[in-house]
Amino acid sequence: MILTKRPFILVLTVLCATGNAEPQHEHAEITQQLGSVHFQISCQSAVQETFGRGVALLHSFWYEEAQKAFQTVLRDDSRCAMAHWGLAMAQWHQFADWPDADATKVTQQALAIAETLNASPRERAYISALAHFFSDSDGQERLQRATLYSQAMSRIYEEYPQDTEAGAFYALSSRF
Repeated sequence: MILTKRPFILVLTVLCATGNAEPQHEHAEITQQLGSVHFQISCQSAVQETFGRGVALLHSFWYEEAQKAFQTVLRDDSRCAMAHWGLAMAQWHQFADWPDADATKVTQQALAIAETLNASPRERAYISALAHFFSDSDGQERLQRATLYSQAMSRIYEEYPQDTEAGAFYALSSRF
């Protein structure tokens, strides 16, 4: 089928008028494809759904979009320690590559902020576990740090066996 200029101009006009070059239904479709994640956090209840979407995006290895979700959480609740954890987690593309120096710096800053904020003991365990991997002060190799992270995730899962997210992150970490 050949498109004429008139429908193209109409579509272009509508997209420009809305200020969004993506169809509005795309967000809903992506969210539906991701499924739902219930990861209870001690942040404002208004950010819970967005945080869950960020975690679902991490599970789907869509790191850039996960980072955007966690940034949205921080925009709405700047004291959310787990949103900083999420930003840090989005820097580690576990099946693609090891974090470079820039990603490591972003992560270390995010984790340092997270450690200063109020968080539940479970949330502190997640933050601490990820800090094992991104800590380079002791000169450990990446694989050693990944192993420490995996061991910490194992302990979280043992302590919180109903936490399916701990199980998922532990399972992913155990590939090292």
